[in-house]
Amino acid sequence: MSLTRHNRKTAGLCYGCGKAKPAEDKDSCNDCLAKKKELATKLRTYRQTAGLCQSCGTVTDKSLCCECRQRQKKSHKQLKDLVFAAYGGYICTCPGCTETAEEFMTIDHINGGGNAHRRAENFRGREFYRWLRDNDFPAGFGVLCLNCNFSRGLHGYCPHERGYRNTR
Repeated sequence: MSLTRHNRKTAGLCYGCGKAKPAEDKDSCNDCLAKKKELATKLRTYRQTAGLCQSCGTVTDKSLCCECRQRQKKSHKQLKDLVFAAYGGYICTCPGCTETAEEFMTIDHINGGGNAHRRAENFRGREFYRWLRDNDFPAGFGVLCLNCNFSRGLHGYCPHERGYRNTR
């Protein structure tokens, strides 16, 4: 007799095949997770070549229809707000900087190494915010505006830290 998916899960077996133990913190084994990912990629590719929305399958001339794009933007904004709230809000923490515009704020690797971290984890876009959330907002990160973050990365310091003030 075949176990239902619910019974498989309660028995500590893979939700999909019922044969193997699930991967750590997952409901399915690694084989079932890989198959699921492969099928999702094939479906997205098919939808893209057929002129359909990759998410819901409606006809569109873009990769996502307007409704799915709006839903994705809203989801990203909620994640971004959560991350910035965990690190003190949309306020630049550089001494002397008074920037508070949300559009200019970034998450900074306090001790440097942001490029190496991004390459090691293969981050692109919102994946970094997801990583911070999934790792319980680890220490070593802070909020800086784009100017302060860029200057620290390029020069190793920010002019605000040296008391520089633009007199224009």
